Amino acid sequence: MKKLVLGCLFAAMATTGHAATFSATGASASSEFNGSFDAGNTIDGSGLSTAGDPAATHSDYDRTNHWTTASGTDPEDASIEWSFAGPSDLGGIYIWNHRSNVIANNDGYEPVVFDLTLLNGNTVIESFDDVALMPDTDKSQAFTFDMVVSNVTSVLFEVEKTQSSTSFTGLAEVLFDDALISGATLLTNTTPMPIPLPAGGLLLLSGVAGIAVLRRKRR
Repeated sequence: MKKLVLGCLFAAMATTGHAATFSATGASASSEFNGSFDAGNTIDGSGLSTAGDPAATHSDYDRTNHWTTASGTDPEDASIEWSFAGPSDLGGIYIWNHRSNVIANNDGYEPVVFDLTLLNGNTVIESFDDVALMPDTDKSQAFTFDMVVSNVTSVLFEVEKTQSSTSFTGLAEVLFDDALISGATLLTNTTPMPIPLPAGGLLLLSGVAGIAVLRRKRR
């Protein structure tokens, strides 16, 4: 019930008047340790000193306040995707890294390098590769895009490297912002963009195609 109530609250914030900071309304992960460490823990405010506040601190690692991957999976192949109730404007993201302390059998679960992809359905809008993330902190880390990206329906986070663990990884919490985040780490778009062909190039291709047709007719 806690997750449902908070999810509805954040959804209302996101859809009424463009609240600056908001949560995703859904989350799914490549793997989960069990139902107590599921992807939904990253969007329900669990563990935060103040839910929905980018300045909040996150409590120690515990059940129902972290997403943690399943045992036996490669943590550097792990991913989590957050979705929104409808197309959203995104200017940046706040991430509270995993805190593999207190109940963990070992430490170093934290992602320290990740890729981030902004999607509209199955279409990639923008992507950001090899982004560094600090381990061992209870505070959020803010990342801003160089421009506000519109019509985002989901965001994919892919772990590229963990601090030291070869068994587990995950995250504590995320929030999104519909405006650029002042003073945050700037992310540079790495989505390959199509190179437009000059008008002369299009005419040249048309000419080549025409010659090919004439040759076939002569045969």
